[in-house]
Amino acid sequence: MDRLFYALAALAIAVSAIVIAATSPALPATVASHFGVGGVANGYLPRDEYELSMLALAIGIPFSITLLMATLPRVLPGLVNVPNLRAWLASPRRNEALASLGAFGAVAAILFTACIAAAHLVLLRANAVSPPHLDPVALGVVLGVFGLAFLAWAIALIRRFHADPR
Repeated sequence: MDRLFYALAALAIAVSAIVIAATSPALPATVASHFGVGGVANGYLPRDEYELSMLALAIGIPFSITLLMATLPRVLPGLVNVPNLRAWLASPRRNEALASLGAFGAVAAILFTACIAAAHLVLLRANAVSPPHLDPVALGVVLGVFGLAFLAWAIALIRRFHADPR
């Protein structure tokens, strides 16, 4: 089952990277990449630097999350902070617990890569007008949906390990 989550995470990361790479040519040569109060552009990057940065974020952060959540409990379990983890890792349910942590890592990766791709699309829209102007409502929706989804993820993780397996 955890392989399914890894495959879905890989697919989400690939789709995010494709969306970013496919839509970046529509950006101006100098991209408004930072916005201040009211959506007014106040920071710029060359398009190729912006695209490379977004691809690095959309691939690197989710991949790192998945890798850490799949390997950290095996290598340095003392750094993992979930309820009753010692009991879960010491019990006959160790493999089940490790698989669950890996699956949660993959889901977190999906959430992060989707948020980064969505933020890119909001920025793409902001750069489609002159002068560039970020729609704070659109960005707020992206961040709000991500925040709620991540909160649900955290609650599910805590609930998964809340009960003591002994």
